[in-house]
Amino acid sequence: MRIDGADTFPATADRVYAALLDPEALMRILPECERLVQLGPGDAGAGYEARLRSENQVITARVRLIAARRPAHLRFELRLHLPAGQLRGRGLVDLVDHGEHTIGAYVLELSGSADHPEAVSGAGENMQEAGQRIVRALCKGLARELHLERLNAEQQLVTGPSQIPRAVAVTTPRGRIVALAPSTPGLALSTRAAIWRQRALWMGGGILLGVSTLALVVGLVRRLAERE
Repeated sequence: MRIDGADTFPATADRVYAALLDPEALMRILPECERLVQLGPGDAGAGYEARLRSENQVITARVRLIAARRPAHLRFELRLHLPAGQLRGRGLVDLVDHGEHTIGAYVLELSGSADHPEAVSGAGENMQEAGQRIVRALCKGLARELHLERLNAEQQLVTGPSQIPRAVAVTTPRGRIVALAPSTPGLALSTRAAIWRQRALWMGGGILLGVSTLALVVGLVRRLAERE
């Protein structure tokens, strides 16, 4: 049984390649994935085992990379454990940059295991359709994952730490005080300015009180000295 096709993804080939080898991303991409385990490093020779639930049936999929050439090519072996038996096969994925997008082409060849050859021959067109449906769902999930990643990156450019800090300036009896606005979310610039103005008034009032107290003490000392 052969399943092949192509799809377009909203990211560079390097990013698509990385997402296909990222266990956390694969958990979100694979349809109805309940568990995913990475076996070995995410490169040639690595393996993944996923537990999928489809129409009240549990499917265990094991994938092992047999060739990887970043960011253009992946070749893998696949074994599916189905209620009706086992399927084995090989597949490949080719990625080509196309502007700000990537075109991904895939080919998957499946056959029944020696113990259960009827897993393919007895299913016929229904299994072909099921395989194509799973591949389409995987491509759709990958495109969604990459689209959300791009939106998050754009949002960080607007609100992230790279944003130029704003300054608050306050005029006090001591002069002009300029400080960076606090990064606490939810406080408007006018509110932060009022806070700094209040702090400056407290500082100025404290200084005036200290000077007045000092003058009073000096005056008392002079009067005592004059009486003596």
